[in-house]
Amino acid sequence: MASESRHEMNSYFKQGEFQKAFMASDPSINHEAARRRSVPGTGRWLLEHKSYLNWKLGTTTLLWLHGIAGSGKTVLCSTAIEDIMNLCTNDEKKGVVYFYFDFNDAAKRSTENMLRSLVAQAFGQAEHMVPVDDGKKHQLSKESLLDLLINAISQFEDAFIIVEALDECEDVSTLWDIVRHFDSKYSVPARFLLTSRRTTELESEFETISEVGEISVQDPLAYNDIRLYVEHRLQNDRKLSTWKNQPKIQQEITETITSQANGMFRWAECQIDSLHTCLNIPMLRKMLSSLPKTLDDTYRQALWQIPEEHVGFATKFLQWILYSLRPLYVDELAEVVMVDTTSETPLDPDRRFLDPQDVLTTLPSLLVTTNNMHQVKLAHFSVKEYLTSDNCQWSPLIATKAQAHATIAEDCLVYLQQFNRPYPEMAETVASSPLLRYAANYWPAHVKAAGHNPGLIAKVMKLFNTKTVFLNWASFLDGYRPFEEDEYDSSEGLVVPSRLYYASSFGLPSIVKNLVANGADVNEVCGPTGSALAAACAGGHIEIVEFLIEMGANPEIQGELGAPLTLAKSMVMMK
Repeated sequence: MASESRHEMNSYFKQGEFQKAFMASDPSINHEAARRRSVPGTGRWLLEHKSYLNWKLGTTTLLWLHGIAGSGKTVLCSTAIEDIMNLCTNDEKKGVVYFYFDFNDAAKRSTENMLRSLVAQAFGQAEHMVPVDDGKKHQLSKESLLDLLINAISQFEDAFIIVEALDECEDVSTLWDIVRHFDSKYSVPARFLLTSRRTTELESEFETISEVGEISVQDPLAYNDIRLYVEHRLQNDRKLSTWKNQPKIQQEITETITSQANGMFRWAECQIDSLHTCLNIPMLRKMLSSLPKTLDDTYRQALWQIPEEHVGFATKFLQWILYSLRPLYVDELAEVVMVDTTSETPLDPDRRFLDPQDVLTTLPSLLVTTNNMHQVKLAHFSVKEYLTSDNCQWSPLIATKAQAHATIAEDCLVYLQQFNRPYPEMAETVASSPLLRYAANYWPAHVKAAGHNPGLIAKVMKLFNTKTVFLNWASFLDGYRPFEEDEYDSSEGLVVPSRLYYASSFGLPSIVKNLVANGADVNEVCGPTGSALAAACAGGHIEIVEFLIEMGANPEIQGELGAPLTLAKSMVMMK
């Protein structure tokens, strides 16, 4: 690879070779989304700021860009990334890696996934790397990943590591251990740019690092960016075309929003979004005279304006968006309205939205979609904070985290009950069921997150005890292919692990105990790891392991991956 150009290296990474090899999250999705939100002319003040230039030239090794919620840190960070990428282009002595922590995506909230992504990017740029066994790349510990990153970064004379939204990282203390580790290795030419809100906890952490530069997004130099943003929206947003040829009105809008934004891009964005409902000048001026003061006030107003007949839909959508275990596609989220467990018909296709995009109209200003993947997510981290706070009047409707997980699990289990015939008879139903893959793969995790819930246990047992539903569900799991035989137990068909094996593998102790109480064989060999005990050992589910052994499970039964005791030792060593 030494002969390849930097452009070809980056292309290689974008093609996903290193990304797949290290099971790394792709930060370019976040980066491209941030660049689409950038307005021409904004962010120049950052690139010309003395502290930024000192960091860029190597006078300081760490730069902290901080600001209040909604102040535009993400877009500014993307501006810095573009600037440093341009600096590194065609210069193999310089390297840049970056990561966006993202509250909307569980895979982008952990430092391990950050390290995997940074390592994958670094491997795509460094000339001489120590080979890593492909079979071991997904098993690397954080310490091993950090060593690989340092080794790759050491290949450059100058290396830039840019990380956005520290406050959206779920294990920020580990992140600081990584930063301090770099700070202690003077031979590693790494410079960090980190962005976050300014909190007392983060201030304390930055004080432990040498040579730190600071830039506040509340700098007066940044305020002109909001003006440029408002002007750009008024000129280019088709929904605001009513005011395009009225310069005095445009100036009035610009002055009013800019003067009240207090450095909050997100607040300005919400106010601009709301203007399309104004049909004439009096309506416009009335709205401009009563703009909400804060982001919380903005979100409170948006919720109050939801029509009463849409409240049920909106509540369900928010529960799913807040607590889904991966980002959802628009058609997946729209599909959840089919399920109403309080109705005499818990699953009714007639409840489907005729246009899945109508999901967005039920929660204006709160939801957005990605441009190319058609995923739907909360518009901003501050939306999640408000919805889960005591200040939100909808908090009782959205319910606690455990209750929300129980609702999602129940929705998934009810949704799967429609697949109650041999696969060949319902291929059309399968093809027209966008929520199927999520429901099949994630209900166990939601059941586990819900805690002990007798109602859920009953629904899981119903799925397990309805043969066609159970076998179809097993075939829909990732890694399996749908059954095509009319007879599921055909010798040519797939061998399906037992119900006890699945419950043990997914870590569902209440279900395991229920199945054993109803006669399940604890020593049946029926899955990839062999027995239910082996499945529980492989998953690290100690409570289930202890219970199965107490119930007579044999720890010496061999499976494809060895005996349960061997698996248990392997899990301990990996941790």
